[in-house]
Formats: sequence, structure tokens, C-alpha cells
Amino acid sequence: MKRWICLGLTVVLLLALIGCNSTENTPKSDSYRTRAEDYVAQGDYNNAIKKLEEGIAQTGDLSLLDYLHQVQDMAATAETAAVPVETEVAVIATSAPESTEVPPMTAAPTAPPAPAPAPANPNSGIVDVPPASVAPPAPAPAPTPAATTAPPATTAPPATTAPPATQPDPNLLSRYSADQFETLNTFLSNFSEVGLRSFNRWGNNSDEELLMFAFLHYKINPTSSHKIEYETYNNEPYYTISASTVDYCLERFMGTKLQHMSRDIYNFHVEFMNDKYYFPAADGDSYNYLTVANYMVKNNDGTYTVYYDVYEVDLQAYWEDGMQKSYYRSSTSEAANNSKFTWSYSGVAVVEDFKLNDKPNFKLISCYSD
Repeated sequence: MKRWICLGLTVVLLLALIGCNSTENTPKSDSYRTRAEDYVAQGDYNNAIKKLEEGIAQTGDLSLLDYLHQVQDMAATAETAAVPVETEVAVIATSAPESTEVPPMTAAPTAPPAPAPAPANPNSGIVDVPPASVAPPAPAPAPTPAATTAPPATTAPPATTAPPATQPDPNLLSRYSADQFETLNTFLSNFSEVGLRSFNRWGNNSDEELLMFAFLHYKINPTSSHKIEYETYNNEPYYTISASTVDYCLERFMGTKLQHMSRDIYNFHVEFMNDKYYFPAADGDSYNYLTVANYMVKNNDGTYTVYYDVYEVDLQAYWEDGMQKSYYRSSTSEAANNSKFTWSYSGVAVVEDFKLNDKPNFKLISCYSD
């Protein structure tokens, strides 16, 4: 009997554990899509768009992109339909007056002869009225006027059609100059050139990934203030990057930070000492990936959602000429038709405005690729 009781308790505990483990706390893309569909059914396209953009940023599910585009099209169509496009001029024709006939006068009843009217007062301008009891002689019947033909009604001018209200293209890139393309594409390429394909500011990336991003970024793009130094330690060559440079890089590009300590990255060890990271020196890597934005919309919270393509630049051209400035000024169509570019993958990012040396730039909130 005790054996059966123990067996029953074991089964109950297993079922309870399975039930607990089946609950997931991470947001599901289906819930974002369902909520967006509810907003669309209510005609609330702005909240539907916001919910889909939030779903993309939180889950990285690119299947929500197609539905987002559909909702944006529906919102644009609804706005166009709300604008009156035709004004008609109503013209009311005046009806011709009907001919009227004066009824014959009824003969006045017999009355004593009326006294002669008093002479008019030349100073008052008023003619004295005879007493009401005396009927004035009936005047001769007035001749019936001939019916007057009404002039034809003026023909109304044709109704004028107002030109349809011009709706701005939601794709901000349709109004971008080459300089603006260069700023945006250069910013996005900072991540593709080092191989960082996904990021979330709220902690989905390891400190090792963040440290590697900062190190490679300044290995590729050194500045006078922030760069990689070459040093030897115990007769071994190292590239070093200061903790302050890592802090600046992560805050400037991603709005995040990490805890400084020694780490193992991939198959090598990175020592943190003297307020610097020591990376084993190695060369020969290529960083020939370029990101080109193809669609960009402004979100309700002031951030932007950017859809982009990543291209691999021809390796021989890269070794001979490096990454040319003109590459980053490419529009979507120019990049697609450049024989030196080979499409690699697509992605979506959420970015916010950032001032760099008093010039407009961006800071990454999240990005995902297929």
C-alpha cells in the first residue's frame, strides 16, 4: 500500500513540474499580432502599428514585418479617404413669376354721394383720408398683364474636382540626401562589419559580445581620442584597449555598459589589468560588410524603425581600396546594382536620434537579422 501511495505522489510532483515549466515569461510574437489585429478591427491603426513595432523590437520575429506594412498601407488609405475630394456648386434657378389676374371689383353698395375731399395741406405732404364710412368710387378694372416669359436659368458650371490631398510618403528615405544616407548607412555598418547581427539594450547580449564589439570597432575605426594600442607583455604581443574607451564606445553606439573584468572570448583569454584589456595580437581579418537602409519610418515614441540589407564588398576591391566613402552614400537601388556588392542578409533595427559633434546621428536600441 505504501508503495502505491509513494508512486502516486511521484506522478503528482512530475505533473506539477511539467506544468510549471510549460509557462514561458518571454513575449510571443502571436500576442503582438493578435493585439494589433484588435486595434485594426477598431480602426485604430496608430496603436496597431506601434504594437507591431514593439513586437519586432522585443521578439525579433521578422514575420511581423509583412503585417506591419499592410497596416501602414491601410492607415494611409484611411487618411486619404477622410479628405473630401469633390466640391459641387449648387445653382438654384429662379422660377418664372406666375401670371396673375386681378379679380373683377365688386360693385360698391349704394351710398350717399361722397363729399368732396378736403384739399391737401401743401405744407404737410399728407393727403387727408375720407371718412371710413364712405366707400370710395370703384376704380376701373385694371387690364390683365400679359404673362412674362422668365429668362432661361443660367447653366451651372460643371462641378469642379479638387485635387486629392497629397499624403507624405511614410518612408523617410524617399526624402534623404546622399549625405543623410552616408550618416545612416555608416552607423548601421558599424555593427555588420564586426559581425554583430542581433542586439537588445535590455540585456540579451553577453558582456563578451559587447567587449568584442568595442575592441573591433576601434581596431577598424580608430580616432585620435579612442584607439587600439600595441604592447608586449611577458614577451608576447598584445592589442590593448582602455576601459574608458570601451565605456565610451558602448554608451555612444548602444546606450549600455559592462562590468570590467578578465574574460574568455571564443578560444582565447582577454586579461584585464592596469585598467586595460589585453587581446592577443592577430591580423589578417577582413571587415568588408556594408549595411544599406531600404525603408525607415518614425515611431510614435520618437524612435525610428529601419529595414536594411547587408552586402559583402568584393574582397579584392576591399584589399586594394578599402571601404570607400562612396559605398556608404549608396541608396537602395544603387547598392543593388553595384557589381562590387553581393547581398548577404536583411535585418531590422530600432534607433534613436543622437548628436555627434553637434551633427545628427543615431544610437542603437535593438537589431535583428534573418
